[in-house]
Amino acid sequence: MVAGLLRRITQFRYLGYAMLGGGFLAVESGYASAWLCIVGASLVWPLSLHLSVKSPVGPRYIQAFENFAGALCAALFQFPPVQFMALLVSLVSGNLAQGGIRRLPEALFAVGIGWMAGDWARSRLGLAFELTPTGLSDFVGYAHILLFTSMLSAAGYDRSLRMHRARSELKEESLALHAFSNRIAKYVDPVLSKKLRAGAAPQLPHRRLWVSACFVDLVGFTEMSSRMVPEAVCETVNLFLARVSRLVVKMNGRMDKFLGDGVLITFGDSNESCSRQGTADAMLAFCARMPQTVIELNQELDRRALPASLAMRMGAASGYCTVGDFGEGERLDYTVIGPAVNLASRLEALAPEDGLLIDEATHKLASEHWSRQHIGTREIKGLSEAVNLWQMELG
Repeated sequence: MVAGLLRRITQFRYLGYAMLGGGFLAVESGYASAWLCIVGASLVWPLSLHLSVKSPVGPRYIQAFENFAGALCAALFQFPPVQFMALLVSLVSGNLAQGGIRRLPEALFAVGIGWMAGDWARSRLGLAFELTPTGLSDFVGYAHILLFTSMLSAAGYDRSLRMHRARSELKEESLALHAFSNRIAKYVDPVLSKKLRAGAAPQLPHRRLWVSACFVDLVGFTEMSSRMVPEAVCETVNLFLARVSRLVVKMNGRMDKFLGDGVLITFGDSNESCSRQGTADAMLAFCARMPQTVIELNQELDRRALPASLAMRMGAASGYCTVGDFGEGERLDYTVIGPAVNLASRLEALAPEDGLLIDEATHKLASEHWSRQHIGTREIKGLSEAVNLWQMELG
């Protein structure tokens, strides 16, 4: 209530200035009845403030009326040039302070309309004020102009400082946010990161897509890591994941999960325009490159004197899966859920060292140039029927 009253008190101040100024000028010019103007101003000004408190009209419209009424009073009393300029500076300064330069045209328009209305009313009413400025009134007028222009300049300077400070803070926040975004992006697959940066919805919709999934796991690394210092374990796994990630991006796949010393890679969910055969071939092309990737990784481990000699095995399957965000609240995971993912995980556990097992669906979709052989059927946990297994030759 107090804050609202203080804000309203600043309204209509120029109307009061005009009426009081006109009254005092009239007194100085010898008009005995001019004291009525002063009394009227003393009554109208508080009344207008009271009405403005009760009025739902916004400050912009109140300011426009204030511009009109101030110029109207100046025309009725026929303010001398210095006093009129003082009033005009007051009005314009108030508009600039409240609304910036964009309020200037409408302020001048309201002042012009008010002046014409006052001049017309003065001629119709036969008013003939001939206010004679004195040294005191001129001094007050010039002081008024100086005061308001100084206040406006100070307000502009203060606003420019605050804007400069705000820009500096915004730039710092932007750099910090950019650094944080880049840091967070490393925890997210590059394909998903691009979708989120492009303005995707807060929660990506669930879709049913044909997906080829591949599990890659390091053979015997769990037992090997128990004999290694933590720093060596970390460096070895990081080198493995970095090389696999680069290969996945190159082959247009998506790194779905890091599973300790293993990874889940999907094809088809990041490129929905690709055919089923294209999806299967892209996955098998990735698998065919993995042996050479492991060889290069072991060479890098030797150069770094890390006590690890890595081997891997892989399992791959294809089928319809549900793709999208899973989880609620503050934690989401964009992932793939479906039989093909579960089957790929089971096949990876059955695969020989440096080998790849694929399911019947992937075998039927894959191009003929991928050499593979049927190795029989196998009961798979979680499936009601035995699964035909195919082993693909790598390297």
